[in-house]
Amino acid sequence: MKKKAPKGSVKRLIGSIMIILMFAVGSLIALYPFYINALNDFLDEKRLEQVQKELATKQDELEKKRKENEELSKGGFAPGNDPFAEEISDKQDEAYYQEHLIGRIAIPKIEVDIPLFDTTNHFLLNRGAAVLQGTSFPAGGQNTHTVISAHSGLPDRILFTDLEKVKKGDQFVLTVYGEKLAYEVNKIEVVLPSETSSLKIEAGQDLATLITCTPYMINSHRLLVTGHRVPYTDKLEKAVEKGNKAREQKNIFILMGTILLVLLLLYLLYRAIKAFVLKRRRFELTFIRENKDSEAIPAAQYILFNKKGKAPVIRNGDTLKATAQMDGTVTFEDLPGALYTLKEIKPDNTLEIKVGVKGWRQKTIRFYPNKKQTKWLIVSDKPIIRK
Repeated sequence: MKKKAPKGSVKRLIGSIMIILMFAVGSLIALYPFYINALNDFLDEKRLEQVQKELATKQDELEKKRKENEELSKGGFAPGNDPFAEEISDKQDEAYYQEHLIGRIAIPKIEVDIPLFDTTNHFLLNRGAAVLQGTSFPAGGQNTHTVISAHSGLPDRILFTDLEKVKKGDQFVLTVYGEKLAYEVNKIEVVLPSETSSLKIEAGQDLATLITCTPYMINSHRLLVTGHRVPYTDKLEKAVEKGNKAREQKNIFILMGTILLVLLLLYLLYRAIKAFVLKRRRFELTFIRENKDSEAIPAAQYILFNKKGKAPVIRNGDTLKATAQMDGTVTFEDLPGALYTLKEIKPDNTLEIKVGVKGWRQKTIRFYPNKKQTKWLIVSDKPIIRK
C-alpha cells in the first residue's frame, strides 16, 4: 500500500539532488579546460584529415607564395600589427576557416599539432596558429622569415600555452600545402609587443619564429621562439608521430574520464530518486524461526538495523523490535522500502542477515544471504531461518 512520503524524506531527496547537482556543476566547470580542449583537438584533427589531400594539390599556390616571399625580401621588413591586438567578429562560418587553412604546425616537445592559417585575426587565433601579415609565407627558402602566432591560456584550446617549455635544440614542423618544413630552435627571447627587430629577414637564412603572449594571464610581453631550417628526417617524423600519439591518448583518457564522471553523477541521481520512491512504499517482513530439528522457536527476538547494521531503526521514539509467536512466525509491519540488517537478540545474538527491497518492481521484502547464510536460510513465500 502506498503512503504519502514524510516531509523529512522529501527534504532529504531535495538535499541529495542539490548536493549531486552542485558537485556536477562544480566538477564540469573545474574540468572544462581539459575536456573542451580534448574535444576541440579531436575535431580539429578530423578537419585536417579531411582537407589534407586537397591542400597537398595546391603546389601552384605554394610557388606563387614563394615568388611573393622573394618580393618581400627585396622590399624590406613590414610586419603587421601586434597579432594579439586585432579583433574581428567571431561569427565566421566553416567556409572562412577552410579558406584560410594552409596546413598545420607540430611541436613534438610539447605534444602540439594544430591548424595553421595564412592570416592573423581574432577568429583564426581562437582556432589555431596563424602567419603574421607582412612576414614571409611559410614556404621555405633563403631570405625568408615566417612568423607564426598563437594564443596561450585559452580555456578551450592549449595552442601555444606550453611554448615556454620549448628549449634550444628542440624542433618543430610546418606542413604547408602538403610540404613539410622542419626548424630547429636556436634563439628564445621575451620582448615588448612593439619590439619587432628580431622578426626581420636575415640574408641567406630560412627562419621561422613562433610568437605568443607572456607571462600567463598578464600578456604584457611576447615570447619569441626562433628556429632555423633543418632537414626533415625520419627521426623527426617519428618524434612528431610519438607526440601526436601521446596527445591522442591523453585526450581519450580525458574524454572517457569526463563521460564516466557524468555517468557516475547520473547514477547517483538515479539512486537518490529510486531510494525516495521505494521509501514511499510500505512492506511487511514475515519469516519463521526454527531450530535444526525444524521445531519452532517461540519468543525469539529481533531488531532491524540500517543497511550497514550500525544504527537501529527507530519507530515512535523506540527501537523497532519483533518477537516470534508460538509457531515461530516473526513479523515486521509497515516498513519503508529499503535495505536493512536483521539481527537476532535471542536465542542467537550472532545471527544477522541482509533483508529489504532493491528493485522498482519488487513487491515483497526479500532476504539477501551470503554463501554461509544459505546453509540455514530456506527461501520460500515465507522464509525459514533454521539454525
